[in-house]
Amino acid sequence: MMLLAPTRLELSAEELTRQVRERFGPELRRLGTFTQLCLLGADTCLEASATSGNLGVLLATAHGARSAVQAALEEVMPFTFIATQTHLAGALLARRHPVVRAACVYQDTEDREGLRRMAQAWLGACERVALGWVEEASGGVPHLSRWEVALRDG
Repeated sequence: MMLLAPTRLELSAEELTRQVRERFGPELRRLGTFTQLCLLGADTCLEASATSGNLGVLLATAHGARSAVQAALEEVMPFTFIATQTHLAGALLARRHPVVRAACVYQDTEDREGLRRMAQAWLGACERVALGWVEEASGGVPHLSRWEVALRDG
């Protein structure tokens, strides 16, 4: 398996908003922070990889859509609830790329080797797999969206 275009975004809330607006225009303005982080990181990585073909999206996180879950607990609004759904990023990425398989895995810590083994298994059904680790900002640490693209050897 080959790994291409490692992409690491560490962003403040303001920088995330600016970059999302630059790349996607008003298309993502109602989406939660977690989904915006996923889409910005994955799309940036896929563009840098210069690859094509059907796509698997394998996303991992320790805490998921933290801000949306907190907002949903405080007030129940349809868009707030939708923003708590971490798998939404895979569905929305399908608007730009031919996604055939997507999953969000919750892990206590980032296990890049475990994700790579899962990607290897997916490469039987997918021509490429976008692997991501995404965390919303917490305790002074910026938002994080780290991605790479896995391809079959040869």
